[in-house]
Amino acid sequence: MLSCIPVHIHNHNTISRIAAAPAAMLAAYQRTKPFYKSAFDMNVKLELNGKPRCAGNSVAFSFDVVMTGMKISPIDVFELNADGKVQSMKAYWSADNMS
Repeated sequence: MLSCIPVHIHNHNTISRIAAAPAAMLAAYQRTKPFYKSAFDMNVKLELNGKPRCAGNSVAFSFDVVMTGMKISPIDVFELNADGKVQSMKAYWSADNMS
């Protein structure tokens, strides 16, 4: 069983450190990189709400995405592989979670 450890992304260069990724993972990374880069370029702030919750190889956490004039409060769920690396990620929110 994996234990929860804090993960902090300081800037989009942290995301850029993928070495020898399988083709599908690399393609997904290439599709999502512009989204994350634009968020960091807009000085988006991420604020964790409460403690992450772990079960098996998954961790879920609620946080706020704070930017000028808007706040989104999603819940993210990460599934980790045996090496503790992210193998899938899902984010859940709706209009009720935006202000």
